[in-house]
Amino acid sequence: HAIIIGDYWRDGHYNGWVLAGTAYFSTIIGSCFLFMFFCSISILRHLARAKALSLKTRKLQYALFRILAVQTIIPLIFVHSDAGPPLFLPVFGVDLSWLCDWISVINSFFPPLDAFATMLLMRDYRRALQAILSCR
Repeated sequence: HAIIIGDYWRDGHYNGWVLAGTAYFSTIIGSCFLFMFFCSISILRHLARAKALSLKTRKLQYALFRILAVQTIIPLIFVHSDAGPPLFLPVFGVDLSWLCDWISVINSFFPPLDAFATMLLMRDYRRALQAILSCR
């Protein structure tokens, strides 16, 4: 059976308290993602306008920002996007029992991919990985 977080349906009618809690939770999560997006845009604008930063420092800051963005997107894809539908789609009567078996499999991809993305995006880690793989 599907993961039942809330009893959305009761006697053929919507359960208002559970729906209100789900809507409240969705509002908080959505607000957090909007705030993260706003902060990302602000950081990029600040880096573009900063005159006191040398070219090398600016490149380093952009590289760190890119790594941070990727490390934010990977959990969004592999943790939140597959765990969200079983929480919210039963409100509309959608049966997702087949997806619940795969959630733990998809979630298990998150830690290695997060570390792998960091290793590929940072030049020093990438060079060390290339040296290990080419037996140097």
